[in-house]
Amino acid sequence: MAHQRAARLTGTRAAGCRSAGMRLGTVLFALILATHVAMHGCGFLGSKGEEPRGDASLPVSGVGPFLKEDQDCEQDFLQSVFMDSGDRSVYWGEPWLMHMEGTRFRVFFEARGGRRVNIYEQCLEIAPAPPGSCRSRDILFVSGQGRYLAEPSPVLVLENAGAPSVLYDHGIFKIWYETQGRGGIGYAEVVEGGQGGFETISRAEPVLRPTESWEAGFVGSPSVLFDSDRMTYRMWYEGDLFGQRSIGYAVSSDGTSWVKQDTLGRDSIHDPGDVAPLVWPTQTTWEFHYPSEADSGSIGTPHVILHRTPVRTLYYLYYTGNLKGRAQLNLDDVDTSIGLAGSEDGLHWVKASTLQEFGTVAWEVNPILNEVFPLDVVNKLFAELLGQGYKYKIQGSSNVFFPFVIVDEVAPSVLDMGQFFYMVFEQVGGLDQSKGLALAVLERKER
Repeated sequence: MAHQRAARLTGTRAAGCRSAGMRLGTVLFALILATHVAMHGCGFLGSKGEEPRGDASLPVSGVGPFLKEDQDCEQDFLQSVFMDSGDRSVYWGEPWLMHMEGTRFRVFFEARGGRRVNIYEQCLEIAPAPPGSCRSRDILFVSGQGRYLAEPSPVLVLENAGAPSVLYDHGIFKIWYETQGRGGIGYAEVVEGGQGGFETISRAEPVLRPTESWEAGFVGSPSVLFDSDRMTYRMWYEGDLFGQRSIGYAVSSDGTSWVKQDTLGRDSIHDPGDVAPLVWPTQTTWEFHYPSEADSGSIGTPHVILHRTPVRTLYYLYYTGNLKGRAQLNLDDVDTSIGLAGSEDGLHWVKASTLQEFGTVAWEVNPILNEVFPLDVVNKLFAELLGQGYKYKIQGSSNVFFPFVIVDEVAPSVLDMGQFFYMVFEQVGGLDQSKGLALAVLERKER
């Protein structure tokens, strides 16, 4: 699929390659709807089982529903990918969204094609869409010199690196990343050059390598925060790429020498090989963990933010459920989605609840972002039958095992912007088999 269109300053989108539209007739629509209802009734949707179902009392703010920003208002199926490589053999994913000032942002991401993986950066402006638009935000592409662009023009940041986690510190971009072919996490410091490019001033890898039994020889997808109270870097990362993928934790005083820790007080210095993950698969309906199968399910690609309210500060962990290996188009009976867990200390996590009946909108349930039907004609019928809860093209939190409507949401990167939460994530699949970066927006609510 060619690049999605950027919105110009006038609010109209710039010219670009447009995906061919696909309008479904009444017969196909009825078939899809009947298939979904039948599969739900016959138990083909993930059964809830007796797994821990999480906490129904997490604050509403930052939980859901995240609404995908549609990039083509004229089509009957949601097209939320705003930026892709234009080459089906090169996949843009694992984004890291960074706020610079005002409506200006940077998105760092990996470009994966064959055995080559590099990190790129694209400047964005995320601005209110004009009245009457099908979306709330327009995305403008911006060059390193501040010029508006009709198409994305990303700049190379690091070669042979992926899944970036980026902190900005006095003109230096500190980047933790997944190393290639070594199963570890590296670290680099880069600065902007004179022509909008990047120059590497230091690089070390790996700074974190797989040492614990549960990691199964792989660690990656780091998410790093600097704790100013403790003067400590804190990292959440994934391990065991192809097995029971889970999320681990490490701390560092300088960002390069890391010590893994778990909730039982063990660390990788005194208890090498025995440190456990902090978060692992426990929910059936979307992480696909079954209590009778101890090693079933998978979660990964963590992204942790601090969510501050006048009452308290919470850690939010956004992550991907049911992801095996690398993100790819799954034309089978699985669906990859995005969920959330909350914590008061960043160590002890409680997942959002999975208690939800079919046909309700996701507010405090996992997964918090998950395509049910990407077809507007289907959702229009739900709106007629079930009310305004189905007025959007996306719903959430009900896995649909119908191959041609499965859309995988992967690798969230979330910013708390005060009035809104922005989530940039990978999207793979759908009727047009698109793959690239997409935006979802959540209006802030508190409880």
